[in-house]
Amino acid sequence: MKYVFNILAVTFIGWPSAVAGYLWSAASSGWSTGCFLYQRHEDAAIRKFTKGDTP
Repeated sequence: MKYVFNILAVTFIGWPSAVAGYLWSAASSGWSTGCFLYQRHEDAAIRKFTKGDTP
C-alpha cells in the first residue's frame, strides 16, 4: 500500500509542482529580461532625443 501512496504522491503532487515551479521560473526570468531590455531601449531613446539625433 505504501508504494501506491508513493506513486500517487509523485503523480499528483510531485510532477505538477515541478511543472509549476518551472513555469514560474521561466515567467519571472522572462519578465526581468524584458524589463531590462525595455529600460535599455528607453535610456537609449532618451539619449538619442536629447542629442538631437532624431531624423
